[in-house]
Amino acid sequence: AEAVEAMRGPTPLTLRNTKLCKRVSGFGVYEPFGSYEFVAGREHRAIVYAEVDHFAVQPDDAGRFEVQLQQEVTLFNEADGLAVWKQPAQPIHDLSQRKRRDFYNVQMVTLPANLGEGKYRLKVRVTDVHGGTVDEATLPISLIADDTSRGINGPASPMDTPEPELTDSQRD
Repeated sequence: AEAVEAMRGPTPLTLRNTKLCKRVSGFGVYEPFGSYEFVAGREHRAIVYAEVDHFAVQPDDAGRFEVQLQQEVTLFNEADGLAVWKQPAQPIHDLSQRKRRDFYNVQMVTLPANLGEGKYRLKVRVTDVHGGTVDEATLPISLIADDTSRGINGPASPMDTPEPELTDSQRD
C-alpha cells in the first residue's frame, strides 16, 4: 500500500465525520448533540470531534513517527458571512512508536453568550504541517429564542449546562 501511495504522490489531508459532541471516549466513540440548535444569549460548551484521513507521518531520529496538525475553529454569521467568533489555532503534535492509520482531533469550544438569534456556520479548519495540505468542514448551527418546550440544547439556566467530557486518549 505504501508503494502505491508513493507512486501516486501524497493524498491531501481529509476531514471525515466532523461533529459537535457532548462526550468523546475514543476514535469513533462519541455522543453528538441531537441537533445543533441552541438557545441564544447563553454560553454553550461542546467538543469538536473530527476524524482525519491522509495525514502525513514523519519519522524522527529516535525511530518514532510524528504527526503535526493545526486546528482552528471559526463561527460565521450565515446572513452576512462575517466571522463572529474564533478559537485560536490549536497545535496538535503526536509521537508514536508505530505509524498511525487512524487519527482524530478533539477540541473543547465555548460559544459565547453575546451571539444573537440566527443561523451560523461553524468552520473547522485543519492544516497538516508535514504534508502542507488543508481541509475544512462546516457545521450548521442555529441560535434561537429560549423555548424550553421544544427540547433544544439549552438548559433553564447557564449553570445547568453539563460539562463536555473527554474520557480517553485522543488518537488510536
